[in-house]
Amino acid sequence: MSSGKTDEDYYRAIEKLLGINKSALNHYLREQLQIESNKREFDVKLGLRPLVNSGFQAEAVKQ
Repeated sequence: MSSGKTDEDYYRAIEKLLGINKSALNHYLREQLQIESNKREFDVKLGLRPLVNSGFQAEAVKQ
């Protein structure tokens, strides 16, 4: 991302591109991490495995 050199440039770009202001960024990131964590826990319970370097795919891949 080439959005500038300062922290304010970074936060301005995040707000412009994602619609998330600086004060809400921490909450948003923690929420997204929890969502991803829950997805992975669910996939592990189903016996699915992640693909190397690409996260989880939509189709089931049995171990």
